[in-house]
Amino acid sequence: ATGRCEYVVDLLKRCSPQTLHLVSGRKLENVDNIIKALGLIADFEADRLHNIKEMIGIWPAGDHRRFIFCDPLGMHAANFATHSTGGASYAASVSAKHFIDFPFEMRRLKDEVGIDDLLPRMTATEEKPAHQYDAKYAMLCAFTVDSVCPLLQGKMAGVDDYMSELFWAVNPLDRYFKECKDSWDAYQAEWKRQGHEFEYVPYPYTMDMVEDWFREYRQKVGPVRVSEKDSWRAADEQPSAEPIQYDKGNSKEWWQQHGILRVQ
Repeated sequence: ATGRCEYVVDLLKRCSPQTLHLVSGRKLENVDNIIKALGLIADFEADRLHNIKEMIGIWPAGDHRRFIFCDPLGMHAANFATHSTGGASYAASVSAKHFIDFPFEMRRLKDEVGIDDLLPRMTATEEKPAHQYDAKYAMLCAFTVDSVCPLLQGKMAGVDDYMSELFWAVNPLDRYFKECKDSWDAYQAEWKRQGHEFEYVPYPYTMDMVEDWFREYRQKVGPVRVSEKDSWRAADEQPSAEPIQYDKGNSKEWWQQHGILRVQ
């Protein structure tokens, strides 16, 4: 908004003094600093310590007693409950402890379910060790294990409610909104002090806009707060004043009239 930053999407081909040469052929000149913010690579020493040839799911060689967890690479989701690794790390810890505390559960999964054949497998590459997998792999492992282990699912009951209450307690809307706006203004004030000339850009959101988003969410999705759940369920269970729409036997005729269904 102030013209101080340009957003460029491309791949870096090579570097020369103060210049980035992009795959598209473009050059970014007068570059003084490069910040690599593309995630992390795990330590190959963990693979060597455990003598890992292959990960079966999240376990070295399928051995649930040896648990290694590293923040998965990339993202694979359409709905984000959080931008931190906290929730996934907690779930992974609960899962690991469950099978250590109840080894008969893992024996059941191996002998009766054949879990080793259902889980994806991962080996090391030149770029990363075997125990570091991506988000898609991690989600497939979690879905597979959860689907055949109801006891483990039960241990995660209530976590979503706790997380929601935690967010609201730590980040009340009025305080969070004020911090966002203050930070927006602080950046502009600092740039002014550095001698950059530009017109002040007002914060693009208002509390009324945010409240409208919450109202729309309540109408189309469900409750925003845990405390709203009971009243929302009660209202949802009330019979609708609108007449019930149901098939009165005309479906076959409709399909026939539109040439989709042909009766010999």
